[in-house]
Amino acid sequence: MWSASWQAADRLLPVALLLTICLAAAGCGGGPAARDSNALPAPDDIEGWNRRIPAGVIAVWGMSDESPRQAELDAKAQVAATIQSTLESETTSFMAATMRDADVQDVQEMTSRVTVRTTFSRAELIRVVPGTAHHKDGVYRVMAGVERQELATALSADYEAASVRFRSNGELLAGLTHELPAYTAAWSRTRDAYADVLARAVEVRTASRLDPAGLAADRDSWRRLEAERAALLNGLTVVIQLKEHPELNHQELAERLRAGFARLGVGASGSRCVPGAALLELEPILTWTRVIGRVCALELSGELRPCDGDDIWTEVEVSDSALRGEGRDPVGQLQRNLTPEILASLLRESLSHVIPF
Repeated sequence: MWSASWQAADRLLPVALLLTICLAAAGCGGGPAARDSNALPAPDDIEGWNRRIPAGVIAVWGMSDESPRQAELDAKAQVAATIQSTLESETTSFMAATMRDADVQDVQEMTSRVTVRTTFSRAELIRVVPGTAHHKDGVYRVMAGVERQELATALSADYEAASVRFRSNGELLAGLTHELPAYTAAWSRTRDAYADVLARAVEVRTASRLDPAGLAADRDSWRRLEAERAALLNGLTVVIQLKEHPELNHQELAERLRAGFARLGVGASGSRCVPGAALLELEPILTWTRVIGRVCALELSGELRPCDGDDIWTEVEVSDSALRGEGRDPVGQLQRNLTPEILASLLRESLSHVIPF
């Protein structure tokens, strides 16, 4: 009924009249004002208008001391801000439920991706309610609103478009499992497409309080793709060839690197190359500076390539403020800082464009 009222507004019919009809027929507002179902509140009767807002409508008053047009813009902006605030709170609870069984870092990364994509983008559906504009005590006021069902319909179409993109990207992955850099690029696109799916789902839930049709199927598809990616990583071996450095414990550094890869779900070894494995050649570079005492910093520089090919997948530069040592035993402190956790984070950052961590 309210949806028809918005359409009627475009034909210059009174939206407020339909609200009053709703009030009389369905009791959606209640109170003494319902005695005359054909009597509209006065434009400045803010409480009267507020009582007539159906539950399926998000409506807010706008105001300006400059002009009626600024009051309209403010009203629409307030409606958009109300919806955006709801989207932000809905995103948190939605993602917690959606990824309750996932790794903590995966949850944080996906939640971040979804959050930046979840934004109210259907401002064209916000309309001014006729009969509410007034000027009183030097202030222009007017009500604007959007109907939840109309908004949900538009957002459901956005969800379906995002779902199609996600499924299309996911279908490409199966044919790329033997081309690691190509698979990784496709995985990145698929992950972004799924983040779009979740963002659109949050928007639909905010409007309709229901999950969009197709969300359960898309979640199942994502779980399957995640399992396939995990299996690919589990089957991947990275052969680490680390040059020795006279000031560093070569064996300890190599072991820490292998442990770092293990934390990312990838097997690593120091053996010779075999077909199907990846070769990571690294050279430790130690630089010294003197501030108050001597400070050393480590950089690992090299290349990643397939064991059974000549192409270089990527050049590798691993460096960070954590890879430094100072005090009486700078090198000793440096090597103590090289924990598998820190190295896993740095390896992910350096190689995630060619290995789908």
